[in-house]
Amino acid sequence: MSCKYGIVTCACNDTALDVLWKCGVCPAARPSDGGLCPGNTSFECRYGDDTCFCNSGVWQCAAPNCAAPQPPFSFTWECSWPAIYTCQFPAADQYCSCGSRSATACSCPTAAPVEGSFCIGPVGPEWTGCAYDDQSCDCIEGRWRCSVCPIRMPAGSAPCAAEANCAYDTGFCYCDGVAWTCF
Repeated sequence: MSCKYGIVTCACNDTALDVLWKCGVCPAARPSDGGLCPGNTSFECRYGDDTCFCNSGVWQCAAPNCAAPQPPFSFTWECSWPAIYTCQFPAADQYCSCGSRSATACSCPTAAPVEGSFCIGPVGPEWTGCAYDDQSCDCIEGRWRCSVCPIRMPAGSAPCAAEANCAYDTGFCYCDGVAWTCF
């Protein structure tokens, strides 16, 4: 997020180390990537679609990259550093955000995804995956992987549909494909 106060621009961005307001005076025209920037503070300036980041006295500029990864791939969507932005990926029903020092983070789809279907990147609060009723799904190497173990320990003799062994903090449950047996 950036705010402008006269000629001073301030940005509050989540970095790997802190969440702080950082302010500076942005040049009237987009600076050259790698050019010198004044002062001893880090701050961002926007020029159209480009974001320029003054860091350690050097400008680093980039435009957002909202292109989804294309199969075959072994990793998730990568954003252009130093831009801080959010992209929408309608085909995956996800939004993903990245930042100057933050890792990529993506939203959970509205409905539980289909096992093995395409996804963009790490999901959920602090990359804990997405919860749908009693199922947990995570985006691993561009594909959805969903657990057959319920998030919460099921009640003994509750119906289940697939064989599974599931451990919980308070016990262990086994599904024989018909009903849960818990210990």
